[in-house]
Amino acid sequence: MAGAGLDVWEQEPPNPDHPLLHMNNVIVTQHTAGVTHESRANITRIAALAFADAAKGKLPPRIINPAAVPRFAERYAAKLGRTVA
Repeated sequence: MAGAGLDVWEQEPPNPDHPLLHMNNVIVTQHTAGVTHESRANITRIAALAFADAAKGKLPPRIINPAAVPRFAERYAAKLGRTVA
């Protein structure tokens, strides 16, 4: 192979001593495959809706870490005197 362009690594970011980073015929960049104007607009909209739901005491539809829900509910109730729906 004459060369390679890489943007995905098993470990992100790769260790600075990774041998591929020191090869003249390898170009590396950060992984940006999903970064488009549309995806940025969508993630902004999704985040705004999630914050609006949280402000109303509703759990957002996309919970990445469900283990955090009880602590969120506890803190929400302590601060606002209402339970999470």
